[in-house]
Amino acid sequence: MVIGSAGVRLSHLSTYFTILLRMMSAHIVTAITTTPSSMPARVLIIGAGSISREYSLNHFTPKSTSSTVGGIVDLDIDRAQKLAAEVGLFQSGSAQITMDGGNKYKSRVVVNNDDDDPGAKNKVVQVPFFHSIDDALSTIGDKIDMVYIGTPPTSHRTLVEKALTAGKHVLLEKPLASSAVDADAIVAAANDAKKKKGVLLVMNIGMRYNAARAEM
Repeated sequence: MVIGSAGVRLSHLSTYFTILLRMMSAHIVTAITTTPSSMPARVLIIGAGSISREYSLNHFTPKSTSSTVGGIVDLDIDRAQKLAAEVGLFQSGSAQITMDGGNKYKSRVVVNNDDDDPGAKNKVVQVPFFHSIDDALSTIGDKIDMVYIGTPPTSHRTLVEKALTAGKHVLLEKPLASSAVDADAIVAAANDAKKKKGVLLVMNIGMRYNAARAEM
């Protein structure tokens, strides 16, 4: 079974994502693109809700996990645009991330004081945003190595199948699917994609090692 349940608490996600992305990069270099393995893996974010936002700002970064956000997709185009702007500010070094009351899902993007750098606004990274995964893959698919899916489970099957068909690795949020039929279809698509395209589907399950950590 291709789907692997690997994960840790959010405080350890940088290590987890680094390992995962390096594993995926080996397949990316040999089977999909000519991107050097030393370059950050480029991630397409599907869903601009609180979980996707938290990962986009705090984990999919060159410093944290040798990755970078390459695009944002959400059915609510305004929300996609807002997250893309926040990620662009942060990736360009024009803003810092702070958490309200220590809540990781309430991160605030605080713009730096650029008085000493008049050209700072021109350095902001422009992160593309889209209304659908189809639009994103047709527009920037050649610039994307991996797809992160942080949408409701009813949408997982369609999104996973499209990402794998496009030859992209997938990091999928739990739960796997909303029905047994969809779950079986996702597993079948993952096995087929690994065999034919050398791409992986990995579940992001962050509680697997909780019991072991509690005894440390």
